[in-house]
Amino acid sequence: MKRSIVLIGLLVLILAALLASSLALTACSERTFETNSDTSQTAGTMAETSISLDIDDLDMSLAADDTDESYDPSSATVITLSDAGTNVVGSGAAVSGKVLTISQAGTYIVSGSLSDGRLVVDATKVDTVHLVLDGVQIASSDGCAIQVDQAGKVILTLADGSVNTTIDAPSYVSTGDNDPDAAIYSSDDLSINGSGTLVVNGSYKHAIKSADSLVITGGQFELTAAQDALKGTDSIHIAGGSFSLDAGSDAIESSNDEDDDSGWVYIAGGTFTIRAGDNGIQGATALVIDGGQITVEASGDTLHSNGSIRIEDGTLLLNAGDDGVHADDTLVISGGSLTISSSYEGLEAATVTIAGGTNRVMATDDGINAAGGNDSDQSPGDMFRSTGDYRVCISGGYTYVNANGDGVDSNGDIEILGGTLVVDGPTANNNAAMDIEQGTFVVTGGTLIASGSSGMLVTPTSATQPVVTIVFSQTQSAGDLVGFSLDGQLLLSVSPAKNYTSIMISSSDLDQDETLEILYGGSKTGSSIDNTLYTGGSVTETDDVTELVLDSLILTISPDGSLTQAGGQMGGKPGGGMDRPRR
Repeated sequence: MKRSIVLIGLLVLILAALLASSLALTACSERTFETNSDTSQTAGTMAETSISLDIDDLDMSLAADDTDESYDPSSATVITLSDAGTNVVGSGAAVSGKVLTISQAGTYIVSGSLSDGRLVVDATKVDTVHLVLDGVQIASSDGCAIQVDQAGKVILTLADGSVNTTIDAPSYVSTGDNDPDAAIYSSDDLSINGSGTLVVNGSYKHAIKSADSLVITGGQFELTAAQDALKGTDSIHIAGGSFSLDAGSDAIESSNDEDDDSGWVYIAGGTFTIRAGDNGIQGATALVIDGGQITVEASGDTLHSNGSIRIEDGTLLLNAGDDGVHADDTLVISGGSLTISSSYEGLEAATVTIAGGTNRVMATDDGINAAGGNDSDQSPGDMFRSTGDYRVCISGGYTYVNANGDGVDSNGDIEILGGTLVVDGPTANNNAAMDIEQGTFVVTGGTLIASGSSGMLVTPTSATQPVVTIVFSQTQSAGDLVGFSLDGQLLLSVSPAKNYTSIMISSSDLDQDETLEILYGGSKTGSSIDNTLYTGGSVTETDDVTELVLDSLILTISPDGSLTQAGGQMGGKPGGGMDRPRR
């Protein structure tokens, strides 16, 4: 049967979902988890030590002096570094051999170079030391280039137009656990601001490290490190700056998972180009992205926390050797633009909540995975636990998933409450576009489109709006069109990116007892969203049309409209259907 249907844009649906994201976040009820920091295993049993940190209780605010770049040259101590003899004009600093030591509070303007030396701050615990770097080059053959042994706080300002370079030794004389281990090292709070350039080569371990908190509000950074590029043991707050980070281990890391209110990373702005040998950005207890332009290529996870992750704003382009975004506890996405161009699993946490933003996920295994515990890089498979109270909840935004494993996989529940979810799922029958290991699959709002194989097909356990799943007896080719029309007007059109034997559709525009027309084949025009969902334009010269009365909220049918069954409610192995890459 040939038919020409004029397409009414679905774009209004998607825009409305995006605008409602601030309300959608509350639709996914909160759940509390204990996060696992110790993943040692004996006889297949995971030993666990819990980390518990509520992001809402954290004080991530900046102090006034974190952003204050001003200083008075007339009252500052002026230091000119030189191999021939460092010159100090003013008080509070002294030279002994190749080491310059600052011993009291004040402002110090530093320029010049040392081919083998060190700048040391050793003041009292209440002293604030303001270092202004205005064209500094320091290299060290036996330790740090800049070393803060003690101070209340050190503020490092990069003078406008200046280029400052530091490089540490490839090995240190002292290598205890609490000893300095970075080209720029501070045992106390370190804050960096200004508009100049800082080039750091962390030959031994890290480029810049604070054993306390690290704050950066401005500057141009070119950092390379044998291990971490930026490390704040207790916390890291980045509000601005331009960063080129090349790290042998994690590019940005906060590691303290023992003390209260520690171990978090907060990024509110800045431009980042990151290459990491392990994880791109890691907060031991929490990671919050609230702005910035962030590009990460990592051998491990691009974003990682043993606790919780929130993405509230910003533009993220992620390329992961392991997971795109991994949190042991909760992952909440409420805004911004997130693109994961490659990953093992795209989004993974005990609970995954998507309430807003534009999200695109490519994964060789599961696109979105809700499971519990720590993943393991030492043995095959994902060591997330398969039992517990786990969930994927989507209540707003636009999310596209292209996965070779399960498109969306939960070891507990799946809830589709709003927003738009488009899944180009697996072609193999041992995975499914939507998969629950146990629990419920509920659809109460939004738009859901999920195509893929049908061998392990999982359909909703309950719904308040119609959900129609079409199961084909023969494999349909990638790009084969299926359209859905109400009263002669096209509701939406789907052109899956991969071969498929099933398509699931649900829309808040559908009501029970309406007659839905399903159009097979034909030609399409209009705007494409990720080459799968089409809005605007028209569908012409369809091969066949089936009229389906939506007399039930959940229908699984053959292409001719007759009821059928396929697949099963259990899919894959817990936490994923493929072996996790080793690193």
